[in-house]
Amino acid sequence: MPLKMRNLRLSLSKKAKRRLLLVVVAWVLFVSVSLVITAVSLRVRNLAELKEVFAGWRTPGSGRTVLVVAPHCDDETIAVGGLLRQAKESGAQVWVVVVTNGDGFRAAVAWDTRSIKPKPEKYIEFGRLRQRETLAALSRLGVPRDHVIFLGYPDRGTERMWTVNWSRQYRSPYTRDVRSPYPDSFTPNTPYTGRQMFSDLLRVILKVKPTDVYIPHPNDQHPDHWAASVFTVAALEKLGMLDPDRVGLYLVHRGDWPVPQGLHPDIPLVPPAELSDLDTDWHQFPVWESTELVKRQAVAQFKSQKVGVQRFLRSFLRKNELFGIRNPRINLPKSDNIRIDGKVDDWDGIAPVILDPSDDGIPAHSSPGADLTRIYAAESGDKLCMRISVRGKITADSLYEIAVHELKPRDKEDDDTVAVVLQRGRSAPAGWQVAYGRRDIEISCNLKRWQDSKIIISVSTRSRLYGITWRDIDRSAYKILLP
Repeated sequence: MPLKMRNLRLSLSKKAKRRLLLVVVAWVLFVSVSLVITAVSLRVRNLAELKEVFAGWRTPGSGRTVLVVAPHCDDETIAVGGLLRQAKESGAQVWVVVVTNGDGFRAAVAWDTRSIKPKPEKYIEFGRLRQRETLAALSRLGVPRDHVIFLGYPDRGTERMWTVNWSRQYRSPYTRDVRSPYPDSFTPNTPYTGRQMFSDLLRVILKVKPTDVYIPHPNDQHPDHWAASVFTVAALEKLGMLDPDRVGLYLVHRGDWPVPQGLHPDIPLVPPAELSDLDTDWHQFPVWESTELVKRQAVAQFKSQKVGVQRFLRSFLRKNELFGIRNPRINLPKSDNIRIDGKVDDWDGIAPVILDPSDDGIPAHSSPGADLTRIYAAESGDKLCMRISVRGKITADSLYEIAVHELKPRDKEDDDTVAVVLQRGRSAPAGWQVAYGRRDIEISCNLKRWQDSKIIISVSTRSRLYGITWRDIDRSAYKILLP
């Protein structure tokens, strides 16, 4: 090959590489700027919400019994600590049930053990430490030791126990256990299944007989918080004790909320902008001056939460706590003409059963096809029909998991929850009919399985990151559909 031609090819090759590099750099800059703009926009909207004033919240007094359900050790103190103390001071009985011991905090355990891969027993030791911290904090708030119940379920595993591990035991990736290793668990050696956790909550509620229940908000982004909420609501509904006006919803995890983070005792605690007008009536519970000091001392007991978490915990030391009311029930709409064909015209006149905030975080912004906006459900003939609406185009790079839970229990060998995973281009699951539109998925199955039974529905999504790995994107609230 002539030298001149070879040099020309090398020159073109170098130019092509430079162009490719420039394209990659430009794309990275574009994505980075887009994500920064999204984060700043959310923060600005949340800061603007500080100007809003919300209705007050009652203090449970004499004759009332308060039950707080906390997903992890510390949630009960930062979110409901002020109410616990003031309810106790006002003559109410106060109880706390802690679902997990928070033993899956890998960064904190690695920090304490100076090990990149801590051994399972170190996670269990960490769980016991967090139990002691919770007892110390609640003691300062006036909650008696015998009114604190630890269930001992797996940290970051309870959502899966609702959807896919109802009967099959879940194994903690941290402690490596399929049963609780904690001797003080409400049910000793309790198996890690949704069925057992549901049974424990039924027994706790019957034991305590609460008049006022406090649980995580169903739009809390932590999977254990979502699970603690849906398990408790299901148990209350099963026992005929669900009064939405007496179930206070508290929020802990929602993007960069609360704003501003850190110790700002004079700034009110208000809901995130995207949840402010969605489907929840928000209320501000005023914290007494004497309670502010006690709550600060209680929060200070959580010394194990030192890997960047202390600033977050102190964000809840405000002049008020925040609680919401949301009706989790809805009558299942009926329609005779819904066709599963990917077209949504036949859903006209049917209101969504679940609303979900859109473009409300960096994961949702970067994966619009997995960013939920509305969930519809209806009875059409002998079919249960559902429609899932998202913000962007539906592609094969997103997974959609629909969970349908029946409140009428089945045999021990059967699952009360049916979890269906959908992906564009994949065949429909057996017994289900699926059709995809541009921004909607329609799905149906025979309603006979759940005939005359209350069911709880929810949807979660995942998206493939750069075609390599899957990550969680969105999770809807849940809804009880009444037949």
